[in-house]
Amino acid sequence: MKRLSSLGSVGLVLLLSCSSTTSNSQGGGTGGTAVGAGGAASGGTANGTAGGSATTGSGCSVGGTANPGAGGTVPAVGGAASGGTPGNVAGAPAGGTAQGGTAQGGAPAGGTAQGGASVGGAAQGGTSTGGAGQMAPTIVIDPNRMDRQDFTFNVTDADPTATGYHGGGQNAAFDGSKTVQGYLVITMGGIGGGPHNGGAYQWAIGRGFHALAVDMFNSVGGEGNGGLVYAETFSGQDLTDAAPVTPQNGVMNRVKTGVAYLQTQDPGADWAYFLDSNGEVLWNRVIIWGYSYGGQTAVAATKFVAAHRVVATSAPRIPTSEPASSWITDMPNLTDPANCYAINDNETDFWAVLTTMGWVGPPVRIFDGGALLVQPPFMNTHMLDMAGGHTEFCSLPNAAYDAACDYSFGTVP
Repeated sequence: MKRLSSLGSVGLVLLLSCSSTTSNSQGGGTGGTAVGAGGAASGGTANGTAGGSATTGSGCSVGGTANPGAGGTVPAVGGAASGGTPGNVAGAPAGGTAQGGTAQGGAPAGGTAQGGASVGGAAQGGTSTGGAGQMAPTIVIDPNRMDRQDFTFNVTDADPTATGYHGGGQNAAFDGSKTVQGYLVITMGGIGGGPHNGGAYQWAIGRGFHALAVDMFNSVGGEGNGGLVYAETFSGQDLTDAAPVTPQNGVMNRVKTGVAYLQTQDPGADWAYFLDSNGEVLWNRVIIWGYSYGGQTAVAATKFVAAHRVVATSAPRIPTSEPASSWITDMPNLTDPANCYAINDNETDFWAVLTTMGWVGPPVRIFDGGALLVQPPFMNTHMLDMAGGHTEFCSLPNAAYDAACDYSFGTVP
């Protein structure tokens, strides 16, 4: 058995728009982390002594303003607190210093401060989750690109060092006539099949998502290896002898090289929007979807990347009784469980695994074959229990499945 490493990939998080957000300080609380837009402060907390609020600024204004409460003020994004003394400053933001109760802003590690607004990146010891006051590019679709275009390409077209697992090539498409969602959907299908270009792939394109069906290793199930085969399939790390996956042939590299290739073939669809300036995948702009084997792989993906969302259907069948399955709890979740969704039909074992991983539950039975039993937002659960058997759900022509999938994907109407 190979040793599991905890390699994660955290992408830069950029917002599509700017807004004004006010957070209230209720005075003297302990342990609250001061988070600026674009990243977490490095290792420190700032506790005001009483009252007050901090406004990040409207329309990406410089620094925002700090509204004082009794005993001190709280620094706004990129700005300095003035007057009074914070009750406790345990550390300064990365790149800045705390001087006499004044936090002098600096750029979070991995980002730069522009006009008081942090642009992406992760602060030391934390990851960026976005926030008001950020200036970020939006996806730019050529106005003449108003049709659907489909592409089929081999893994070697995108990466000459890669090798394929199935014939027929990978698939990608975007339909410019639909409402542009601004997220890339990665689809991964069942055991033994090639790139998943079926129902859920077609559903996502019809909703206005960019979609990429990758050619992945999927010929061996997780029994006997504690589900490590799914983790290796996605990451390309050498984690188990049950899977012969190399870094070039993991899903992570398939997405990176595939998107770069698609930009050369279809620049009008702005595939480059899903890559940073170094050509790395901006996973916070990616929705990872999977069915059955692909669903297990999607669940494993949460340990390696911080995706915008993960949607698993008919999954995860992971043998948690095997010692090798300890990765499920030992590895940290890089994708926030609050961004993860699952759709299954009466799968008690599946729900138990997801509950262990911290996904939002409990499972709620929302559909028994007729009308929806529960309307969106489905009692705010992310575990949707629906009649349908072992299926991918999003492919079925039924208003109930559409509602569940739109909810899980966060579709913009």
